Amino acid sequence: MTVRLEHALQTKVAGRMALLFFVCAAVPLALLAALTIWRTGDELDARARERLRYEARSVGQDALTRLNGLVQSLDLTARAMSEAGAINDRHPADLTSLFAVIPSAVAVKLGSGTVVPVTGWLRFPDLSADDEQQLDDWGRLIAADPSDASRLLLVVGSASADLPLAAATLDPRWLFGLDDGDSLPPWSAACVEPGRGAVQCSPGATARAAGVAFASVAHAATTIDDPAGDMLAWVSSLSLEAQYGAPEWQFALMRPRGIVRAPLSTFVWNLVTAALLAVMIAGIISVAQVRRQLRPLAALADATSRLARHDFDKPLDVTSGDEFQTLGNAFNQLAGDLKRQFAELEAFNIGTLRTLARAIDAKSPWTAGHSERVTTGAIAIGEDMGLAAEQIEEIRRGGLVHDVGKIATPQDVLDKPGRLTPEEEAILRQHPEKGVHILEPIPSFAAVLPIVGQHHEKWDGSGYPAGLSGERIALTARVVAVADVYDALRSDRPYRNGFTHQRVVDIIREGSGRHFDPVVVEAFLRVEARLAAIDSKPDTGQFTRILQTA
Repeated sequence: MTVRLEHALQTKVAGRMALLFFVCAAVPLALLAALTIWRTGDELDARARERLRYEARSVGQDALTRLNGLVQSLDLTARAMSEAGAINDRHPADLTSLFAVIPSAVAVKLGSGTVVPVTGWLRFPDLSADDEQQLDDWGRLIAADPSDASRLLLVVGSASADLPLAAATLDPRWLFGLDDGDSLPPWSAACVEPGRGAVQCSPGATARAAGVAFASVAHAATTIDDPAGDMLAWVSSLSLEAQYGAPEWQFALMRPRGIVRAPLSTFVWNLVTAALLAVMIAGIISVAQVRRQLRPLAALADATSRLARHDFDKPLDVTSGDEFQTLGNAFNQLAGDLKRQFAELEAFNIGTLRTLARAIDAKSPWTAGHSERVTTGAIAIGEDMGLAAEQIEEIRRGGLVHDVGKIATPQDVLDKPGRLTPEEEAILRQHPEKGVHILEPIPSFAAVLPIVGQHHEKWDGSGYPAGLSGERIALTARVVAVADVYDALRSDRPYRNGFTHQRVVDIIREGSGRHFDPVVVEAFLRVEARLAAIDSKPDTGQFTRILQTA
């Protein structure tokens, strides 16, 4: 029982302590981890945007370099055609070697207005006065293709009538390396919006993402919430108005946020693993310490329950070497003091009851020692029936005071030598109720009141004072009733001599099922030989020994 109690207590308290530890340790740790992850993610985003800014500048510079290279190639083409002096002096196809990457269409317009295609086919744009001024000032112009408004042309040369003009299709995808995976930074995507063309993007970017990016201010970072995945972007502009007479182009370099935060996943995994491992180790250590501390507490709880049952003989054994051992020693000292005090109190209590019983019996010389003999006999019957220790204790106390109500009975009624009149018998029959009335104010006598009030009730309901029958009569009162009748019939009275033991036994046997509980009578018949050894005259030493060992 002690082991089960200790285990249950340790399990319950250890569980609560583990939960409390988890709440107190894991929750702040989780909040700190969440804050760390959040701050780390923001820091990765910030560094990624800064890196995108430098990379976007590099991509823009590469685009200008390619654009300038295309201008030089067109200028060389125009010069070559001009130096040839005649169309047939040099085959146009030979001029393609002047281009690092051959545009889809290249043509030269001579001073005479004749258009000589070098590769592909294109139509020279109609030049406005501003366009001619641009060519005269800078020798280069970006204009829309007259045959396809979505296509751009790069025109190089002078607007003077005697000088040739060279033109080529301008592909923003080639210019920004959108089709060349090696031209963009690793893990990046890009979109460009030419001033006179549709948005064009590299693989990994969508028109929607480009629209979100270009909606922000140029030279600024932005975050794109795209169905294909969040992206970080830096938006730049390529200013072409001065040298090329074209509106500025917007350019956005993007990088998937998942790629940017890939190191964070490893960091989070390591952090969570380390945190969980730390919590588990600390939790195991804490639970082990709690269990170790709970062992003396469980022993103390078990000792306290024994103390409540008045079991003072088993000392509390705590050898933890700490405050619990000091507490255990103090508890053992307290238990010893309580044992002595309870023994003294019990002796005083029994002595008081015996004194009260003798005071009751002393009213008449015919009843001397009656209460003690009844108590001794009732205890013997109850023990044979296997009654609980609490019921035996009730019989011991109740037997001593079962006739306390006779204190209020007139002496001449108790000692009358002849038969009582109906009025006198009615007075005598009041003593059970008067006994209950006397003892009721004392809480410690509550358990024995049924004995005092019901020991004259009969199994068939013909007794007094309440006419109770069968099991409505308290079991302890039924036991005392048999012992009471036995001693009363064995004792001398003013109006008769006491009966022999055998005759009393026969009377009680005959009263089974009418006057007495049959079960109690059977127990009485098993112990009647022991009751015969009790002398009908009082013997203080004999009864003292029996009552003290009951």
